[in-house]
Amino acid sequence: MTQCISNAYPADGLEAPRPEVAAKALLETVAGHAASALATLRTWNERAAQRRQLREMDDRILKDIGLSRLDVYRETIKPFWRP
Repeated sequence: MTQCISNAYPADGLEAPRPEVAAKALLETVAGHAASALATLRTWNERAAQRRQLREMDDRILKDIGLSRLDVYRETIKPFWRP
């Protein structure tokens, strides 16, 4: 028994997604994930830079902002991915 293409989809009136629509949805999903990954990388890079700057501050500046060398040490030993 042969089956024609029109019977390959449910009879509820839904059409198969067009390839260009599916490709656009996939592209938007990939672009969204890429943007999210890029934002995460930027955050990590900024955090690492801020911790380097904090490490280089002298005691007078640290006192002005209310931090001790121990505070700085605790912050700067954290990995870049940890807030």
